Amino acid sequence: MITGIPSYRSPDAVMQRVVALCGSIENSRVLDVGSGDGLIGRALLPRVGPGGSVTFLDRDPSIIQALARDFAGNTRARAVVDDASELRTVRCESIDLLVMRAVLLYVPDKREALRSAARVLRPGGRIVISEPVNRPLYYPAERFWGFDLSSIPGIALKLQEAFTRSPDRDVQAMLDWDDLSLAATVSDAGFTDLRMETISEIVNGPVLPWLAFLHARWTPQMPSLAQVVSEWLTRDESDALEQVLRPQLASGNQRLTIRNVFVTASRG
Repeated sequence: MITGIPSYRSPDAVMQRVVALCGSIENSRVLDVGSGDGLIGRALLPRVGPGGSVTFLDRDPSIIQALARDFAGNTRARAVVDDASELRTVRCESIDLLVMRAVLLYVPDKREALRSAARVLRPGGRIVISEPVNRPLYYPAERFWGFDLSSIPGIALKLQEAFTRSPDRDVQAMLDWDDLSLAATVSDAGFTDLRMETISEIVNGPVLPWLAFLHARWTPQMPSLAQVVSEWLTRDESDALEQVLRPQLASGNQRLTIRNVFVTASRG
């Protein structure tokens, strides 16, 4: 039976792929960095067996408090507040498997975060990384956010510059890398036996009312299109952008490139 390339448009699909990449982890000490609500760690906990453990780590105290309540009395699960760039609460060389899902795109200093990961892993310990890659939404400028802006190239370049050259480090963290540069950073942090898989999907964007689209903020770190237009474009440029974007949005002709990268490596 011939099967197609898998889609990773849902968190469950990503979780299943990450779990598969973790392989056999019985009796392993697992660290779920940037765990959020614990989707990955919860899936791995039954696989570590009675001799293993899963530590859920996140910088949001409210998330960690909720996880601690969920696993109260479970000696194989613990939840700690910490930053992915530092991992101060984790002993050196104490972890067999470290997992990151949609974490590094929010970290300005990815090199430091990966060096911290290498520090807490035992020699030969493994890291599994899953990240969405956002740069294809902004490059080339004429395909900004999957729209055809080839008829207004000057405006397209302004939009690209407004987002990709933001002085905000949190915004830069989401856009100043791609899958290849991530792999190089993992290698530079001291990891070996590196394997990378990138899946790109081109899908139709959602059909939204124009004003809702203008003012939407797709992540808390990113400004809305309305904010960028008001700060970067003249009134004539704003009108020209609306004439090009609005019909494409209404007709569903937006073509979004969704890219996910999966990296596995071992600590040297």
